Order: sequence, then structure tokens, then C-alpha cells
Amino acid sequence: MAFILPFWQTDYHALIPAPLEPLSHWLNTPILSHALRKIDPNLRLKLIAQAINSPHPDEAQKLNLDLSVLPLTLPLIRQVCIGSADYTYLYCRVVIPTPLYQQEQETFDGLGDRFIGETLLYHQPNVRRSLFEYAVLKPEQTLYQEALQHAITPPSQFYARRSLFYLPILPLLITEVFIHAFMPS
Repeated sequence: MAFILPFWQTDYHALIPAPLEPLSHWLNTPILSHALRKIDPNLRLKLIAQAINSPHPDEAQKLNLDLSVLPLTLPLIRQVCIGSADYTYLYCRVVIPTPLYQQEQETFDGLGDRFIGETLLYHQPNVRRSLFEYAVLKPEQTLYQEALQHAITPPSQFYARRSLFYLPILPLLITEVFIHAFMPS
């Protein structure tokens, strides 16, 4: 499978085209589930897939995964959508390297339709989060194609962000794709 990867940037102001309000606000909201719940009390997570699988090449690079020893060290890939009964806000990918998955396997295996942040990340004082990276996803890119499966209408681009979480030193990567060109305000 040929991957066409996004160009990740550390400054969302450098994105072309630039995201409009209120999306630019949502791109920088630290805990999206908490903020979205304030405007949508029926917020829910739908588990799309969770399995040991190959990461995208840019995910492997970001996590410093040694692809030469695969499949022995394939990470756990968790794919979810976040929204309400009528509206999907986000398509998300979580890449959990083997050492972290083995350390927290019971927690990861039991997540189901629960939010990983609220279950595992936000209540532990030793968890650190990296700065966000941002991308504009185009139709020819693999991540765009994955997100498109959960969108109502195909936009010309999606905006995405990603960050690493360290528990406390073992990382996982969360990528969040904003399904629509706008988010609720």
C-alpha cells in the first residue's frame, strides 16, 4: 500500500489554506472531549477498530518505531469517531507502541467506547503531552481517505492535529482529524 503522507507543522498559522474560526480555536483546545461536552452533552465515542496493526510511516517515525523488526513489534492501533447521534466531529487514530500496550494491556483492552484521555491520560499527574502538530489533509492522502469514510459530504480538505502523550516515559500518538470544515461554536 502506497502512503501519501501529510506535511505536519508546529504552527497552525502556517497551514494553507488557513483554518477559519471557530475551527482554529478547536485546533488549539487542549482537551477536546471536555470542551465538546460543554456544547454537546450527548457527546459519545464510537469505536471503529482496535487491533495490532501496521502504523502509517509518519506515525512510526514520530514514535521512533523500528520497522525493521516488524511484525514482532507492531503497535496497537485504535480508530474512533467522536460526535453525537447526528453529527461526527472527529475521526481519531491512537498508536500505542508494544511496550506501552504490554504495560497497560488490561486498560487498553477494556476501553471499548470510552475516551482514552478521560480513562487513562488526564487524571494521572505523571502524564505529559507534547506540543501539537497540524496538517491540512488533501484527498490523495491516506489519512484523508480514512477520515472521509466517516464524513457526510466530502470536503476539499480536512484539518488535523496530533500530539504525543508520555506515560510517564513511554509514548503514544493521538491524531485527531476534524471531519467537517466547521465545528460547533
